[in-house]
Amino acid sequence: MHVPISKKNPTGIEIRDRHPQRLKGSYLDATEIKSIFTNYNRKDIVYPSHGKLTDYSDADKYDDLIAVWTSYFNKKFNAEPLLEPDVVKALIASESGFRTDPRENKKAFGIT
Repeated sequence: MHVPISKKNPTGIEIRDRHPQRLKGSYLDATEIKSIFTNYNRKDIVYPSHGKLTDYSDADKYDDLIAVWTSYFNKKFNAEPLLEPDVVKALIASESGFRTDPRENKKAFGIT
């Protein structure tokens, strides 16, 4: 990894032995994802607007997922400003049209 040259690192190259996504505390496995979603306190969380994206038949199908995960990450990262569920929903609409199979949309990158 290239980093700024400094006294600590005069070569400007740093070796990482693990991908940052796998560092402790930065990765949720499938069991954790299911547990967090199932047990998440849904009291007072903000849901995305319902019935607004009429061009997408599945647009409202994922509102619970969007609400829980935006709330979870807002709290986990102490977000300021807060991530808005409507923005996440719009991103999903523009990226994949709410299609769950990435092969159906060659332009999707899978950001969300």
